[in-house]
Amino acid sequence: MAGEVIRVCPPRVFDFSNIEAGGAQHITVAERIDVSQYARADLMVRVHEAQLTGTVVITVQLVSDGYTTDDPAKTFFSQPLGAGIVFDATDAVPPGTFELETLTGGLGSLMAVQVKVAQGAGDAMVRLSIDLALKTT
Repeated sequence: MAGEVIRVCPPRVFDFSNIEAGGAQHITVAERIDVSQYARADLMVRVHEAQLTGTVVITVQLVSDGYTTDDPAKTFFSQPLGAGIVFDATDAVPPGTFELETLTGGLGSLMAVQVKVAQGAGDAMVRLSIDLALKTT
């Protein structure tokens, strides 16, 4: 089984505390990741710190990236390819938490990694590191 591991994001703070209740935001952490030769993608997320209150939901997700040189200024992202890795205030998210999502088949040519927040009543700040393991089988 051949493959590679890509460090998508070293430990980084995602602070969503300034988003009003009912708001949402997507942050594209990495885009144009070439997955054309791989059959499996493992999204690995480590929590270094988390302060989630109220009904805040943070999701780390993989999406297809339809980047084209014909229109390089536009982004063409699909809906999430899987359920994503979800963190919310109802679950304890202690430092050192490790989450894994595996996707097989239908990965397409290019992929992007996004961090999304759906802001309910409360605040959200997480410090995450994200890796992507790509495998041929």
